[in-house]
Amino acid sequence: MLKIRWRVEAARAALKVVHESRTKAVQGRPAPDDVIGAITDLTLGGRGPAEIERQMGDDPSFRGRVPKLRTVKKYAALAKRGPASEPWSLVDAPADEPVAVVPVVAAVIERSEGRVRNVSKREAAVVSRIVRAAPEVPPWDAYRLARRIVADPSGERDVTEYLGFEPWTDDGRTRYEHAYRERWVRHRLIADPAFAEIQRYETPEEAMTGGPR
Repeated sequence: MLKIRWRVEAARAALKVVHESRTKAVQGRPAPDDVIGAITDLTLGGRGPAEIERQMGDDPSFRGRVPKLRTVKKYAALAKRGPASEPWSLVDAPADEPVAVVPVVAAVIERSEGRVRNVSKREAAVVSRIVRAAPEVPPWDAYRLARRIVADPSGERDVTEYLGFEPWTDDGRTRYEHAYRERWVRHRLIADPAFAEIQRYETPEEAMTGGPR
């Protein structure tokens, strides 16, 4: 009888451990890519965490998915440029850089409503390479793509493929979508109309539904 009781208690204890581990895993799960992207984009646009929380709360696409303020603050802190990131200067820039960067600065000012009025030297260097590779890329896309590479250099391959297909054109978008459906392209970057955020989806199903389920 004691042996049976011990086994029951051991089983209950094991179930409790499994439940607690699953609870911690759910609590520690990162926010969806589009949510993180929106927070990043708005942070780069000069919005503070409280304003970001309010603005996302007013957006129907994020209904019921807006993180708590402390989580917004966490992702906003990750998105901010560090103090070591020097601002770009027209006078000090290499001779071939301004033609690519100046339109991007204007796009950043417009998108941020004047909250951000410049880019960093690192961002400018990547923007310049992006524009040389794809001269017709829209300035805001160039900035967002540059930000993706600066934040995560492993995303360079995704950006290179995106630029190669030129999906900001009708023909390029059709070819890019086809390549993604055939899984010739591993990840799909698209411009979200609400925040102009370059997002990455892992599967065609995620792209169709707007993110992982």
